[in-house]
Amino acid sequence: MDAFGGQALAILTGVSASQPTRWSAGDERPGATAAPLLIDLEHVLAKARLVWGEQAAQQWLVSANSYLGGARPLDALRVHGSSAVLDALDGEMWGGAA
Repeated sequence: MDAFGGQALAILTGVSASQPTRWSAGDERPGATAAPLLIDLEHVLAKARLVWGEQAAQQWLVSANSYLGGARPLDALRVHGSSAVLDALDGEMWGGAA
C-alpha cells in the first residue's frame, strides 16, 4: 500500500484519506468494496514492476495511456477493473502485439 501513499489509495478505493493509514497499521481491514480494488492494484503493480522496475511502474499507473483511450491505468482500474489495465500493460510489454 505504500507505493502510492494513503491519499492515492483513498481516492482509488473511495474511502476517507485516513483509512489507508488504519489498514497499514493493522487497526482495520479493507472492506468488501476496497479489498478487490487493492488486490487488483497489487496484481497490476507487481506485473509492471517486473517489466520496468518500481519507479517506472508507479509512473506508468498515473500517466495517460494510449491503450486505454488516454485514461490513466489507475483510473481505468477503478472504473473497468484489472482486465483492461493488464491488456494495456501486455500491449506495452510486447510493443503493440498483444
